[in-house]
Amino acid sequence: MDLETVKKYLEKGAGEGEDKNASTINGMPSRFFENFIIHGLHVDQIEKGRVLCSMKVPPRLLNAGNFLHGGATASLVDLVGSAVVYTYGASSSGVSVEISITYLDAAYVGEEIEIEAKALRVGKTVAVITVEFRKKKTGKIIAQGRHTKYLAIQSIRFHIGFTSIAKIIPLYETPLHILKLDADLEGILSLKVNCRDPKS
Repeated sequence: MDLETVKKYLEKGAGEGEDKNASTINGMPSRFFENFIIHGLHVDQIEKGRVLCSMKVPPRLLNAGNFLHGGATASLVDLVGSAVVYTYGASSSGVSVEISITYLDAAYVGEEIEIEAKALRVGKTVAVITVEFRKKKTGKIIAQGRHTKYLAIQSIRFHIGFTSIAKIIPLYETPLHILKLDADLEGILSLKVNCRDPKS
């Protein structure tokens, strides 16, 4: 394939006049992608650290070879893998640090597949999830993925007046205005002290 053909392939729909689907694509609501990928997904089992789903491969998720697109598989690793983090009671599934996938077989349109996501580890700052894709009828593995996520923990802040501080930290001679305790990412408390001249 020559370079110009590769360029045209990658720039499909770049110009309004060149693509008959441009108005449809540009008219899509923001954040439609997740729903586009998981529409038709059924949760068969869910427990702490594990989610088992199934779906029939829809035509919208096929590649040029008419089987489940690798990018759709990667998106499902992301979405179903992230759901496992929520089974631990988290309010956020964090952000992806790394996703790797090994593609072993193909799944064709209408074929029912299972997607099983399991937590290898969900800690305070990092979660590691495995996601396996199987043909539901035979159990044959289609793909295996691993998803690593960074779990941000919001700081816990306490504001304590000067009189309380004197009891906690008698070593300071400088008047202390506010003491802030911030939980760092490992859950270890670090001390931040704001000093202010009481005359100011």
